[in-house]
Amino acid sequence: MARIVLPRVVLSGLCLLAAVAAVPGAAGNPFSLFSTPSGDVFIVTDVTPAGKDFEAPTKDAPIHCHAINFGCSFGAAAGDKLPDPAELGTFVGKLLAEQGYQGSDEAHPPRLLLTIQWGVLRGDRGYNLAFLGADKAGLMADEGMLYNYEGSAIPFSARSDLAKKIQDLSADDLYVVTVCGFDYAAYTAGKAEMLWKTRIACSAVGLSMAKALPDIITLAAPAVGRETREVIVTNPADKREGEVKLGELEVLDEDADKPGSDKPKK
Repeated sequence: MARIVLPRVVLSGLCLLAAVAAVPGAAGNPFSLFSTPSGDVFIVTDVTPAGKDFEAPTKDAPIHCHAINFGCSFGAAAGDKLPDPAELGTFVGKLLAEQGYQGSDEAHPPRLLLTIQWGVLRGDRGYNLAFLGADKAGLMADEGMLYNYEGSAIPFSARSDLAKKIQDLSADDLYVVTVCGFDYAAYTAGKAEMLWKTRIACSAVGLSMAKALPDIITLAAPAVGRETREVIVTNPADKREGEVKLGELEVLDEDADKPGSDKPKK
C-alpha cells in the first residue's frame, strides 16, 4: 500500500513516498493536469459531531498529519486508464500542503490522520444521490423517487437547478474521491473517530480516471476538511490554470498499512 505522497520539502516524514517538485522540462515521470470535457464537479464536506470543534488548518496555522493512501479502493471500469497511485498521492499531498495539512516528524507529532481513496461508483441512482449531497439540496432517495424530508414528492419543475443537476448526474457512472480526517490520538488508541469527510465527484462519461482525478481534486482542495453548508458545483474548464509536473519519487521507508474503507482499522 502506498502512502499519500507529499513534497519532502513541505511535508517531510509523513509518507512512504516523497517527491520533489520539478520545473517544466525537468527529468522524471511527468504527472500533469489534463484538460477534460466540460462537466460539473460536485464537492461536499460533512463534519461529524466529533469534529464540530475541529478548526481546519491554514498555511499560517498548519496541522501536522499522518496520511494513508488507500488508492483505487472503490473499483474501476474495465479498460479505464487509471492514475498511478503513488503519483496521484504525491499530487494530492502537494495540494493539501498548500491548505495547511503538513507532515509529521519527531518534532511535530501528528494530530490528524488523513485517508484518501478513489474509484468509480456505478450508475446506482440511490447511492449516487447520497454521495453527491442530495440531502443538502433538500432531496433524498426512496424507491427510485425523490422526496423532500417532509415526505411529499417534489415535482421536477419545482426542483432547484442544483437538485436537477444532482438528479441528472446520479444516473451516470461517477468518478469519486473521498478525503477523510480522523483524530490521530483516538486512532492510535484503537478507535476510528472520524472528524470530517470530503466527497468529490464528476461524471465518468467520456473521460478516463487518469485524466479526470487531478482536475477535480485540484478544484476541491480548498474545501478539504471545511464544512460545506451546500453542495459546491464547479467546473474544471473554468478554473484550470496551466500545468503541474512532478519529478522522480524517492522511497523513504515502508510501513505496510492494510487496505480499508473510509474507516481505518488498526
